[in-house]
Amino acid sequence: MRGLAVPAVIILFVLASCALSAESDASETVPDGSVYEYITRGSAHPDYYCEISSVRSDADVLYVPAVLEGYDVRILKENSFLGCPMSSVVIPAGVEEIEDGAFAGCGNLRDVYLLGGLPDRGLPAGVRIHRMPDVP
Repeated sequence: MRGLAVPAVIILFVLASCALSAESDASETVPDGSVYEYITRGSAHPDYYCEISSVRSDADVLYVPAVLEGYDVRILKENSFLGCPMSSVVIPAGVEEIEDGAFAGCGNLRDVYLLGGLPDRGLPAGVRIHRMPDVP
């Protein structure tokens, strides 16, 4: 019996280590019915966050959530909004990066509302960018 206990402990340790360091894919449906798929980062660290990798929505005005299942949204990945029909999108202050092509195929997109100090990088040409004024 002792011979089996040691390998079991090693297996459990390896599995726990992998779970703490691995990326995990998840999804959440928000109240407007939009479905966000995301990748978590740093889940074993107090500074955990997520990157939105895919969105399915038919909303005309899309409010990107600031948090998905407890993870701060920080990055909008390439092709994450691929083909979404929205005309406007509101991006929360916590988003630090929009990858190039995040809004590929979003032909109706006209207005982007940035609630934080996010740079314009990654936003499609021809959209109007609206910034929330800085509050002291």
